[in-house]
Amino acid sequence: MTTGTVELTYRSFYCAECHKTCSPDVGFILTKASVLVQRKCLKLLIDQPFEAAQAYLAEEHNIVVSCSYLQDLAERFGATASSDAIGMIPVQAVSPEDRYVIQIDGSHVPLIGHWQEAKAAVIAKVETRPDGRPVLTDKLYYAIRGNVGNFDSGFEEILSRKALTQRQVALMGDGAPWIWNLYQQHFPNGLQILDFYHATEHISAATAVVGGVKRPV
Repeated sequence: MTTGTVELTYRSFYCAECHKTCSPDVGFILTKASVLVQRKCLKLLIDQPFEAAQAYLAEEHNIVVSCSYLQDLAERFGATASSDAIGMIPVQAVSPEDRYVIQIDGSHVPLIGHWQEAKAAVIAKVETRPDGRPVLTDKLYYAIRGNVGNFDSGFEEILSRKALTQRQVALMGDGAPWIWNLYQQHFPNGLQILDFYHATEHISAATAVVGGVKRPV
């Protein structure tokens, strides 16, 4: 039995990028995102975990995305952003007076349901203050989520652009073999320095063995 006609009105938008129609009033399950939606997702992911960004998009914009989609988006555009950033580093002239210090470290970062390797480096120029004390300037930071091979490809490009393999370079590390191997590959004549914290650990362990000291030095 028909009692009448009910007319429902809701907003509808057409995306010229993905050729889909969506309505924020009834929700939009995102399959192939437009550029604007991708930018919104990436902006949220700068300082929010995947779950929080997913909840915000659903609550505030009626855009339904999966955490796996957001993770894939972050990985694809993060790699592109890293490559673009390296490409913006100017190629520099070499001066024999230039001195640099490099420190590399590695860790594991938590992701959804698993952990992933992460590698990072800081590169800085060593200059001298008027009072004779050294100061670090022209700092450059490089980091990736990935293994040594992933890290080395971008690291090598940075070294080439800044002509670091032709300069005086001090190389800092925590003693991990992969770090020293990387330094030896790119700087066979570089000055390798074990960082202070790990050096004191080794001294403490050696002192305990030789002198029977029960506590750390």
